[in-house]
Amino acid sequence: MTFFEELKGLIIPIDKAKTLFNFNLELDESKSKALTKYKISTGDRVVTIFINKLTPKETATLKKVIKIFFNEDAVVLINELKASLLEKLYNYDNSEDKQTLEFFKPILSIPDYNALRDSLFLRTEFKGGGNINGLKTDIIVRYGERGNSICNVCSAGYFEQVMIPLFNSSDNHREFHEYYDITIDRGLTAFFVNGRMDLKHIEGEIERRITSAKSYGLGFFHVHGIGAKNITNIDKCLKTIKSKNKLSFTEKRIFKNIGQKVYVVELII
Repeated sequence: MTFFEELKGLIIPIDKAKTLFNFNLELDESKSKALTKYKISTGDRVVTIFINKLTPKETATLKKVIKIFFNEDAVVLINELKASLLEKLYNYDNSEDKQTLEFFKPILSIPDYNALRDSLFLRTEFKGGGNINGLKTDIIVRYGERGNSICNVCSAGYFEQVMIPLFNSSDNHREFHEYYDITIDRGLTAFFVNGRMDLKHIEGEIERRITSAKSYGLGFFHVHGIGAKNITNIDKCLKTIKSKNKLSFTEKRIFKNIGQKVYVVELII
């Protein structure tokens, strides 16, 4: 299900929402004189939603869906006015994020470190309700698809929840570097399962990504999970999808750390 379909017919009629595949999202917070709540620019593949035209219910639904899809990198927010955000970025001083950056500074390459710094800023701004329009796109422009992967992993909390404990779990840091390679270098085809997702959501997203991967000629993608509940949910969903006999794939568990409860399964399509 696409971002616009997930709005459940609010703001954009469901029949139109189903046609908006691979469209970016622009949020217009100005006092626009637009007569409708949205505008579709087919040529630019952009959907503009006029925030001030929405009801409280529509606004609440939009915020909820944006948070879910942003964390999964399934929607791109665009906006040309990034100067003020970038100025805040380079004066950024969040104590918790600073500790994370200090930890990874001697470990990561300079481009990866800079991408992590920008991603932590973006995540904090987003959690605080700040306007992060355009920042995700800017990270991709600056650091390429590797930066996109780092941003996704950061948004999911994996640097703090998984990578720091893995790095500290052994003297040679072998498992950390193995996981980092899987997660960042191959992160273009990654789906990160988190505790907010129910079985229906996980199952639907895996099915959608299998279908998309096939259409783009990709031979595989990875499903990541941390925590016993998420790992169990991944296995349940894969069994359910296989039982339907509609999509063919082979499972290959490429990383599992029992102590830290980290799990990565590769679906070969």
